[in-house]
Amino acid sequence: MFDFDFNLIWEFQPDLINWTEINPAWGADSYYNNPIDYGWTHLNDVDFLFGSEHNTTYDSLLISINRFDLVLLLNFTAEFNEHLVGDDFGSVENIYWWYGPGEINLQHNPDMLPNGNIIICDSHGGRVIEVNKATKEIVHTISSAGGKSFVIVKDADYNPINDNYLITDSGNNRIVIIDNTGELLWEWKKDLAIPYEADWLENGNILISGATSGVIQEISFLDAKVVLSYFANSGKDFYVITTRTVCIFILIISSLTFTNRLLIILKLRKTEETFSIWQWVRLSLSIILFFAFLFLSIFARRIVYSVTFIVLVTLQRRRGIT
Repeated sequence: MFDFDFNLIWEFQPDLINWTEINPAWGADSYYNNPIDYGWTHLNDVDFLFGSEHNTTYDSLLISINRFDLVLLLNFTAEFNEHLVGDDFGSVENIYWWYGPGEINLQHNPDMLPNGNIIICDSHGGRVIEVNKATKEIVHTISSAGGKSFVIVKDADYNPINDNYLITDSGNNRIVIIDNTGELLWEWKKDLAIPYEADWLENGNILISGATSGVIQEISFLDAKVVLSYFANSGKDFYVITTRTVCIFILIISSLTFTNRLLIILKLRKTEETFSIWQWVRLSLSIILFFAFLFLSIFARRIVYSVTFIVLVTLQRRRGIT
């Protein structure tokens, strides 16, 4: 946390916490107590919860530690006050609730619901769950929409007014709205490549962000049209441009090869010479290459980001953190 002059006044440091005090099963040799690299925790979401809005005398932080498969609640009021008098960051006593290990897998974007329960995107579990805060029991599960199972779901926002859910189904490149029974009410897929989050705006539109693609879109919910589109990740666009350039180059080569083979056929027909099997094969391959790379050039952006996503997930699994 920073003040208005951007001076650091508080921070949460998991590496200073003895996680065995949270759960005795996490011993000194466990993953939790052994920082390995900058991505050891992959802390991917923090929500500030005002005590006045949640019937507590203190403010809290709802924190998602992705690589720990852990969601926790921290008494921020106590933690902040203790830091101001010189205590270390990350007091175990101020973590008053936690959930996750063995139940969820690389989660994203937990939220506290109006009823006090916690909604969590169990990303690699392919589901959205509602956890009873008092009992830690799963009281509601959503794992599909429109007959299609979720793949790496990363965000789920509950709308208590309409009793529906706005869900980011990242692996399926779509944003969906479903009711409490799981019925699909609305779906958006246009120009999405691994979307990360979707939120309702005050004007009724939906704001969508893509972590991998870098594209931010505002979608008119009623008209199902793009109101605003902003590409924020110009660095990754280099790979798309490179991919398209290579595809177009191969398209030109395959077109020239096809034309050359076709002219040879016409010439051989005039001279009544036979066309060898090998020449037919080369002609067929040039046609296949042409259409294959035409497809790749058209869908270059989606393909590049999808491949990037697959590579990242594969690397994570090889590191044993899935």
